[in-house]
Amino acid sequence: MAVHPGPQSGASMTDQDKEEFDEEEGWCEHYSITEVLPDELLFTIFSYLGWRDLIHVAHTCTTLRDFCSDPRLWSQLWHLDFKGCECPSPTRVVSISSRCPSARVLCLDFDLTDDQFVEIMSPCPRLHTFEMKRATKLGNPSLYRIVGRCDALKSLKISGSNLVDNVGVSQVLEAYAMSLEELYLNRCSGVRYLQLTYPRLPHTLVNLTNITVKNMQFDENNVETLCEHCPAVRRLCLSGSTVSQFTMDEIGDGLSDLEFLNLSECHLLEIVRLQGLHQLETINCSNSNLLVEVASECSKVKELLVSGC
Repeated sequence: MAVHPGPQSGASMTDQDKEEFDEEEGWCEHYSITEVLPDELLFTIFSYLGWRDLIHVAHTCTTLRDFCSDPRLWSQLWHLDFKGCECPSPTRVVSISSRCPSARVLCLDFDLTDDQFVEIMSPCPRLHTFEMKRATKLGNPSLYRIVGRCDALKSLKISGSNLVDNVGVSQVLEAYAMSLEELYLNRCSGVRYLQLTYPRLPHTLVNLTNITVKNMQFDENNVETLCEHCPAVRRLCLSGSTVSQFTMDEIGDGLSDLEFLNLSECHLLEIVRLQGLHQLETINCSNSNLLVEVASECSKVKELLVSGC
C-alpha cells in the first residue's frame, strides 16, 4: 500500500477515486479485490458461493459481474434451492438451471405446470434429489420425466399435489428401487392407500431408509406391505394418515432398523403395540385423539409422546 503525505493539489476527499484518508497513515491508495488477488484465487473463493450469492455479488460492480458470469463457476454448482425466493418465476429459474449442468439437488416451492418443471430440470441430467412444495399443478408427467432423465434418484419429496397418483409414484419406485433413499409425500390427494407391490417392482427397496406418507389415506394393510418391501427403513412418518392400528401383526419381521416412528394426528388410530424393535428410540402418537392403548417392549425407546390423546 502506497502512503502519501496528503491529497493531490486541488482535490478534496470526495474527489479521490483511488484514495482514502486514514487518521494515522494519511492518504492511502486502495484497490479493488480484482486488482489485488489473482484470478485463480478469486475463482477458488467464488467457487464456494451458491447461485443466490453469485447473483448478489454480480450486482456490486461491472468487473465482478463479468467475473461471476464465468461458466466454470455455474457449471460446478450442485445445489439449486429456490425455496423462499421473493419473486419466483419459471423463466428466471430456467435461466439459472440451464447454466448448472452438474446440479444434483433441485428444490422448488411455487406453482409449476408439468411443462415448466420439465424445462427447469432438463438441463440437469445429474439430479438425484427433488423437493417440490405447493405442487398443485404437478402431475405424473413430471414423475415420468424424472424417470426418463435421471440415472439414480435418491430423494423425492412432493407436497400438495392433487394430480400425482399411485401410478406415477409406482413408476418412480420401480425405476429407482436400488437407489431411492427417501420418499416424502404430503397432502397428495391422488395417492390413496399406496401399496409397494407392483408386478414389475423388485422384491425390496433395499436403500429406502426414510418414508413419509403424511395427511393421506394410508392404512394398516399398506403398513404391512411397506414392512415387507422396505427392510432398511429407519424413519417412518405416517402423521395424519388413516391408519387405525400399528401392531406386530402388520409389522411382522420388518422394520428391524426403525429408529423413529411418527403416528401423530392419526385420528383413526386406536392401538399401538410394538416389541422387538431394538433400534427404536422415539414413538410419537401425539394428538391421535382415539388412541386407547400404547404398548412398547423395545429396549432403546427414550421418548414416547402421547400429548393430546
